[in-house]
Amino acid sequence: MNPIDYKQKRDDLVNVFSMSMDIKKDEMLTAKYHIVSASLSNYLPEIDCKNHETIFRNILLNQQLSHLEQASYDVLQYMSYENLSDNIWGTLKQKPSIICTFHTGSYRLINLFLVKNKIPYSLVIANNVIETQGDLFNELYKDIMNSSGKNGFEIINAEHPSSGLQMLKNLKKGRSLLLYMDGNTGAGSGTIKNDNHCKINFLNQALFARKGIGFLAHAAQVPILPVACYRKSLEDIRLRFFEPIYPNTNEAREVFAARSTQAIYNLISPIIKLYPEQWEAWLYLHKSAHIINGFQRTEQLPFDRDSKLLLNTSLYSVFSIAGKAFLFNKNTYLSYPIDSSVYVFLSGCSLQSARLEGFDIALLQQLYNNHVLKAA
Repeated sequence: MNPIDYKQKRDDLVNVFSMSMDIKKDEMLTAKYHIVSASLSNYLPEIDCKNHETIFRNILLNQQLSHLEQASYDVLQYMSYENLSDNIWGTLKQKPSIICTFHTGSYRLINLFLVKNKIPYSLVIANNVIETQGDLFNELYKDIMNSSGKNGFEIINAEHPSSGLQMLKNLKKGRSLLLYMDGNTGAGSGTIKNDNHCKINFLNQALFARKGIGFLAHAAQVPILPVACYRKSLEDIRLRFFEPIYPNTNEAREVFAARSTQAIYNLISPIIKLYPEQWEAWLYLHKSAHIINGFQRTEQLPFDRDSKLLLNTSLYSVFSIAGKAFLFNKNTYLSYPIDSSVYVFLSGCSLQSARLEGFDIALLQQLYNNHVLKAA
């Protein structure tokens, strides 16, 4: 794909995407939106709920742009580099490291950067990504290097039982690793409470994060090099490098793994906060979320039939799938089945205050007491 073709396809994608997607007509997309909205409410409560749908749309758009850009190394002309110091260049060029990145911005361009600069590395990704995109990564490498060999590139299945051993062998051979810190699949993804995870603070809440990168760096005694991509605009893509995190042999491996994991998330948090629509992991953050700052219940006004009530959208939302309606708690990510009349009533309450005539007073009292409804 030449630069002109890329730019045209990019612009066409942006224009078509904004016009073609109707969230409210796709039940599964609507449900996914409510989950993302819940995470935005929990982790970035300063963002008004009215802006969540726009952010959700742009998350999906950014995801599509990333797929487009991974197949065009000419897009590198739109990329500039931040903090790419001599020290970091030396780390990349002279010794193996664990390059740790996130699903932000055009997150696949780090691969093109590494290949273009002839930095030997292995890409650690989930099995489903290998099946759908593994050939593409190999072809891009051959294309850029103008070679049929793969001496400087390898793909490691993160879900294979021997993946840890493969990664250690690659590091010992002098080949760096590229891993996505915030992936929703991979080794140890079955539960957030197993030994592969640790609880860290993140934005306004906490989450369970995989700490295997820290374990691996300590075991191999190689630095962790955090990198993040973000877009200042469609014409201005940035790749920001952070100072390497070096393991300390005097520090217990478990301690270093937890400390380095927290440090890496601390580095990326300001970018996610500034450009929330560019972080794809909002789509699956609920799988690892740990809510520590729940909804603050306030003293309520007396309830009676003359009250005008609104749906408490900071804590609840409603949606339907296949004719079944649900009330969704944003703090717990749990949904509760409700009948159609309640669904219609609560949907209306999310748009404007509603009077209570015709509804069971006991049910309304229960919804009010549980902060599903609030005084208008």
